[in-house]
Amino acid sequence: MPAEISELEILHCLAYAVDFARYWEPPDEEDLIFVRPEVIAALRPIAEALLDSPHTAWWTEPVDRLNQNLVEKRNPIYGWSDLPLRIYRAEDGLEQWRAEALDNERQFLEYQIEDPDRHIGGEWWSTPIANGTTETTRARDGIGALGVILEEDSSSNEARVQPVRIYGAPRIY
Repeated sequence: MPAEISELEILHCLAYAVDFARYWEPPDEEDLIFVRPEVIAALRPIAEALLDSPHTAWWTEPVDRLNQNLVEKRNPIYGWSDLPLRIYRAEDGLEQWRAEALDNERQFLEYQIEDPDRHIGGEWWSTPIANGTTETTRARDGIGALGVILEEDSSSNEARVQPVRIYGAPRIY
């Protein structure tokens, strides 16, 4: 990969792919093109060069506790929250979320067995949406909070960002 490609350019390309992620929908025409063996073979050298880039070396590093941010996106319908960004303790919210997610998965599997062509929807967020769970995102020097640009199915280009410090052992999703 040419050294001229910056980390920000790489992240913008990744953001494009992340923004169009649709795990909850059946594969579309483009999805089917990208799983063809000849397309995979053509893209493999690009992926290998990308992973060898010094701009992506941090992708396999442990969580960076010193460079975390809370990100609040502006809701396109309701606007900004009247409340300041708040940090909550997770308490048992993650365990409750996990139990509910596993129950939903079992139910959806039964639906899928009964009717394989049925379109089933449900929670699809990569980060668990649990009662009281605080979500943070890493910041990169010269780029800022990655959660501003790397968001599935993004709904807003505006965000409030607040740096935070992580104490203890965070749960990572």
